[in-house]
This record gives sequence, structure tokens and C-alpha cells, in this order.
Amino acid sequence: MSHEFDSDISLKDFILKIQEYFRACLKSWKFIGIIGLLFMLLFGLLTFNQAKEYNAQLTFMINEDEGGSYSGLTSILGQFGLGGSQESNLDKILELSKSRRITQRAIFDTVMIENEEDFLGNHLIKEMKANNEWKGDNGMFSVSEDSLNLKDFLFTHDSIEVFTTKENKALKKVHSILAGDNNQKGIMSCKYNELSGIMTLNVQTKGASLASALANKLFENLSEYYIDKATEKQKYDHDIIKEKYDSINYALANVEYKLANFEDRNRDLFRKKDILQKNRLGAEKQKLQYMSGKAEEQLQLAQLTLENKTPYIQVIDYPLLPLKPINRSLLFYLILGGIIGVFLSTSYVIIKKYYKSIMSSND
Repeated sequence: MSHEFDSDISLKDFILKIQEYFRACLKSWKFIGIIGLLFMLLFGLLTFNQAKEYNAQLTFMINEDEGGSYSGLTSILGQFGLGGSQESNLDKILELSKSRRITQRAIFDTVMIENEEDFLGNHLIKEMKANNEWKGDNGMFSVSEDSLNLKDFLFTHDSIEVFTTKENKALKKVHSILAGDNNQKGIMSCKYNELSGIMTLNVQTKGASLASALANKLFENLSEYYIDKATEKQKYDHDIIKEKYDSINYALANVEYKLANFEDRNRDLFRKKDILQKNRLGAEKQKLQYMSGKAEEQLQLAQLTLENKTPYIQVIDYPLLPLKPINRSLLFYLILGGIIGVFLSTSYVIIKKYYKSIMSSND
């Protein structure tokens, strides 16, 4: 009975305390309102001149279904392929999308943006300069390399093999902006849905046209490189068999011409040595015809294997201009600032009231 009575008193005291703090907040409503308004204005000013950001999204899927094996061709061509599951191949595409081999192809693709034709890398540098995001030195490299200031840098050519140290530094910097590194997140990202296998390539920049162009070029280069490397061995074997097939047919054509020429010059054959030469040409023709037939079979199998090994990468949706800005609206930040301001000022009033109650009880 006594325990229930104490519980009732404790609950009553708790409710009274809440009412006391609530009345304290009501008395300070002007202070809370002013702080909330100040935070609204602060958040509004911080985001009012914020540049709009756009996200270009490109979705695609890859189909690497393979047919049955060709044991007759296997001994000739050997085996090649990515192996593993579909998921492991998607992981390889993710890693390839972050490689400099892929990004630098896009960096030096020439496109027209806002009536100006230039390298995509230069378009990106100009955009970052306009938003004060391009810095000449960022401490990423050694002291000697940082002495090569990139403040006014633009690419003038795409011959990477003859790049100077300064140009290499700029290339690495633009690559890190695109793909990211240990110090920053890249403006490009790639992911896939584990259930559907659909891949998504995102590029986020301050300009809608630049984001769309980067997404398209990065995908184009990624797709071409992946298909080329996935079928490199099959293409090599196909070319070898094709070369041998053409060589056999060329030899066969020569023998057929010699035999026809011989028969035209020797219509009435009486000498045995003439008959012997004719028989030799005929036998050579039959041998080459047989070799040509076998080579043609191998060539057809090689072509079929090449087609069977070629991944089919299909775009589902390209980014379509105009893109919608992904920034939060000004109203959102005003409300967010107001909520934070009211929360902080209310917390101050409650803490101040609590502190006073403790000090008065000690007295």
C-alpha cells in the first residue's frame, strides 16, 4: 500500500515538473522565437546562393548467357572467359568503372556543352573553377609535385604517353574527382541490384548537360572496354583461323588456275609426263579443297564461339535532359533552421530552469 502511495507521489511530481518547465518555456517564448527566427535566416542565407546540383542516372543490364560447349573447337581455340557467377562479373564492372583506363577515355572525349566544344575533362575543370572548387594544390602529392600549380590548367591534347609531370598530376586529380579516392567521394558512382542484376551509373555535377555527357561517355567506354577484354582471346583465335582459311583458299585458287591453264594448252594429251602433271595438279586441288572445307568448319565454329562469348550490354534508360535539381528547396532549409533554433533555445531554457531549481534547493 505504501509502495503504491509513493509511486503516485512520484508520478505527480513528474507531471508537476513537466508543467513547470512548460510554463518556463511559455514565459520565454520571445527568446525561443527570436533564436528560431535567427537560425531560419542563417540556414536560408547559407543555402540561398548554393549552386544547383544535378544527377544523371543511366541504367543498364548485362547478359552473358552461354550456350553449350564445343568440344571439337576447344582443342583448337582453348578456353577463355570471365568465369564465376553473374554477380562476380557485375563486381568486375564496378571495379572497372573506377579505373583510370575508363575515366581517362571519358576525360578526353570531345563534346559540345553550351555551344563550346572541348574535352569533357576541361568542361569539368571549368565548372569547378566557376564554383571555386578547383584548387591548384591540395597536398595529395609530394612537395616537388605540388610545386606544379594547376590553378589555370586546362588540357591541350590527349596524347597521354607524352604527358608532362604537370599534365599527369592534372589527369590524376580529375580522375580522383570522378572516381573518388581515400580523401574524397567521387562524383561518379556505380552499383547494381542483387536481385535483378540491373546496374546503375550516377554522375553528379553542377551542370545538367555535363552530368549527362559524363554518364553517357563513361558507360560507352566501360561497355566497349569490357566487351573487348571479355572476347580478346576468341577474337585472336578467330583471326588466326581466318588467316589460315584465306591462305588455303588463295593456294586453291592458284592450283585451279594452273590446272585450267594446263588443260587449255594440252587438249590432246598423249605423253605420260603430261598426264602425270595433270594428275598431280588434280590431287593438289582435291587436297586443298578438303583443307578449305575443314578450315571453313573451324572458322564457323570460331565465329559462333566468339558470338557466344560476347557479353550483351543493353541500356535500359539514358539520362534525359532537362534534369531535375537534386538540391533541397529553400523552404526545407528554412524549416530545418527553425526547428534546430527552437530545439536549442528550448533546451537552454530547460537547462537554465533546472540549474536554478538545484541551486535553490541547496540553499
